[in-house]
Amino acid sequence: VRGGRDVERARDVRREAAKLGDAPITVALASGVALIGPELLVEAVARALLMQLCLALPPDQLHLLAASTDGDAWIEELPHRRGHGSTLLFSADGGSLAPADFVIARVAVGTPPPGRCATVLTVVSLSEAVLDVSGQRSTIAVEALSMSQARALVGELQQRAAEEVATG
Repeated sequence: VRGGRDVERARDVRREAAKLGDAPITVALASGVALIGPELLVEAVARALLMQLCLALPPDQLHLLAASTDGDAWIEELPHRRGHGSTLLFSADGGSLAPADFVIARVAVGTPPPGRCATVLTVVSLSEAVLDVSGQRSTIAVEALSMSQARALVGELQQRAAEEVATG
């Protein structure tokens, strides 16, 4: 940003105008993503991340493998469980990872992230995490989804899939 006289107020305006706040952050999913932190926080952020992918990619482009826990029963209802295309492994423990094109692993605090995850998101609150991509760290805002929000989105995705089949 240019313009204005070289006075303090003009410099402040230029400095603030050069910042971009609240912009989405992208990561290379192909490099794998590990989420670490308190279990309830990680689960909520992981739900949001998974649902972003399922909303962005139809089932014919994304096949979801889920190494899930009892709390993940809602995942079985996603049309992407029966999808085709690139395979996403949504792992509950970050342990043994099945072959997949992409990995999102939820990892317990104190456990190192899987080697297939170059991106590590350490969740510190429902709205904040530390993003580490190959050693480059930054504090970011994250989104979280409750279980009821995730179930509502699953219903939307089921409806979309049914409409696609009907009009197919």
